[in-house]
Amino acid sequence: MRPDVLWQVPDVHPTLVADEVHVWRFRLDAAGQASTWSPDSLSPDEAARAHTFVFREQGLRFAYGRVAQRRILARYLGCLPKDVAYSSSAYGKPELVGSEKASKLRFNASNSGVLGLVAVTLGVDVGVDVECVRPLPDWRLIASRVLADVELRRLYDVLEPERLAAFFHVWARKEAVAKGTGLGLSLCWRTIDVTFANARLSPFDGDGGLPVGADCWWLHDLDPGENYVGAVAVRCGNSMRVRCLDAPLQARDG
Repeated sequence: MRPDVLWQVPDVHPTLVADEVHVWRFRLDAAGQASTWSPDSLSPDEAARAHTFVFREQGLRFAYGRVAQRRILARYLGCLPKDVAYSSSAYGKPELVGSEKASKLRFNASNSGVLGLVAVTLGVDVGVDVECVRPLPDWRLIASRVLADVELRRLYDVLEPERLAAFFHVWARKEAVAKGTGLGLSLCWRTIDVTFANARLSPFDGDGGLPVGADCWWLHDLDPGENYVGAVAVRCGNSMRVRCLDAPLQARDG
């Protein structure tokens, strides 16, 4: 099935239930963007950061991503995008604050190339990652440092023409889990085996891994578009229904 068939036009105020994860896709390039938002859509910190990038295009992509994220979350919170309020966990994972609705939502965001994703759940931790499949000369060295032994063995079982894409697949899964935990780079990635997608992951053990007895994670592959791979991870013991939604380019901040 083509990726675009999987991504639906969303409701203005989408309904999110406990056994669902909503994954939104949006563009980070200038198409349809420049005339639909202003710097007032961002927080002062976000606007300042957008101007710290050496290349203007990188700053614009950062700004587009943050505006898209605010618009998506505002649909669930029933507020203006500029009024979406954040705090950070001890490890820097963004969290929503400011209202009872905000306290019930969990979200995570990722971007690569010209695409971004935002995943939203109700009351359970979530992580998401998108990767543009692209030439990466040192991918083998990266793989040896971050993949578990079983992941490396399965990666090298893949025929050479498809091996780079396979690396990005397992990288997206691992990144989604690491971001979902909130531990990010402080998590020992080599202790995590994520080679089985669309499945329940057992708690991880080992130096730097999740403690024994931690909640399990459910992992699902995403198909964001041609030459892109993605994954979403949810802290839960059961399967989740995934809704893939396209964020409209022409939405205004109201």
